[in-house]
Amino acid sequence: MKWYVKNADGKVFGPVDDEKLLAWVKDGRVEPFAGVSNDLKTWKLASLVPSLEMDWLIENEPGRFYGPTHRAVIDDLLKSEALAATCRIYRDDHGGQAEKEAAAARDEAERAMAEVQADAEKAMTELKNEAERTLSEKEAAIAALQKDLESFRTRAEESEARVAELESKLEKLTETRPREWQAEVLEPEVVSEAPPPMVREIFKPGRAQTLADLERQAQAELARMGAVRAKKFFGIKK
Repeated sequence: MKWYVKNADGKVFGPVDDEKLLAWVKDGRVEPFAGVSNDLKTWKLASLVPSLEMDWLIENEPGRFYGPTHRAVIDDLLKSEALAATCRIYRDDHGGQAEKEAAAARDEAERAMAEVQADAEKAMTELKNEAERTLSEKEAAIAALQKDLESFRTRAEESEARVAELESKLEKLTETRPREWQAEVLEPEVVSEAPPPMVREIFKPGRAQTLADLERQAQAELARMGAVRAKKFFGIKK
């Protein structure tokens, strides 16, 4: 920010920044009733600008005051022994304005701290609730998985028992048992004392036949017998 300074004679100095203006005040170059402005239009006493800290008064002799000025000016006067040994130094608190501002700043800081603390507690509560919800969901999921696992285990045990039962039945079914043979001699039953003509023909003395001849004759006889039965069934005379 740019500043202009007007002394009691009406002379204007500047512009200077905040740091330079404060250096002028500490050097005593800004008189107690000098005016300061940012735009050369609106002026106010330098001693009423809080940042310049011109709130000290000197009573060098009874009833004779100088100020307000900066504390650095008083220190320089004391070092140079320009002030009487009986001088009094006062600080103008501007009607307790500094204390009021400090109290207001303290209250504002406390309110800000309370808001920050409230926000932090709210955030912690939300995080805690979220963590509890997540934990509850995980516990429910674990319980469901454990239930499914128990069900699968039961079914597996039942399946194992069923397999064992089936294996036992299969073992019984495939069990090899030794066959007991009983030898029984049967007497031949004589159906007819006279053999059929074909048999007599086959076993006629002096006639030698091979096994193939016997098989052909047997097939021919079976075919003849089948044809005879078919004619009887259908009523064919020839």
